[in-house]
Amino acid sequence: MEKKDAVEVIIKCARLYKDNLAGKILLLVCKDKNGNEESVELHFDGSNFLHLTGCRAKDGLTAKSFYRKCLSKKLSINDFEMAEDGTTVLKLKVLPALMEKGLSAKMIGDYDGRQPRLYTDKLAGNIRGCMGFKEVIPGKYVPNTVLNVDIRKQAINVKKVTGIYIRNKGETEFKRIL
Repeated sequence: MEKKDAVEVIIKCARLYKDNLAGKILLLVCKDKNGNEESVELHFDGSNFLHLTGCRAKDGLTAKSFYRKCLSKKLSINDFEMAEDGTTVLKLKVLPALMEKGLSAKMIGDYDGRQPRLYTDKLAGNIRGCMGFKEVIPGKYVPNTVLNVDIRKQAINVKKVTGIYIRNKGETEFKRIL
């Protein structure tokens, strides 16, 4: 993927992220194999977006300023670097589908820790890709990566998502979206 093509995908995904996830909290309700229910809260801010692209901002751009450039369609090929190992391309292939309301999440599980440079705690997604979440305080998870992989190959204790609820930060009531 050329950088100019990456810019197009990133800008499109930034808009989807803003419309569907930024400033919101998702509550995923899930069941394990024994029918036990639990829920997980996922918190989304604009500052999380850069991590999800797999890019590294250049010239002193912060995560928030990178996101603002994307939303204003002013992101250029000179504003970021793509990972040399190809992970940026892999992330950008799956990112548009994960920017939908509810992340297209059919399953959630604990990251199995097999990749030496990946620091995440939970994975939510489906057989086509998943988003990783880091627990920043007990019970609060924020997105920190995207994987172009079947969630079942990177997660343990995988549970089926049976309901997805959403609310804006500052609100108290969730609305069901799945």
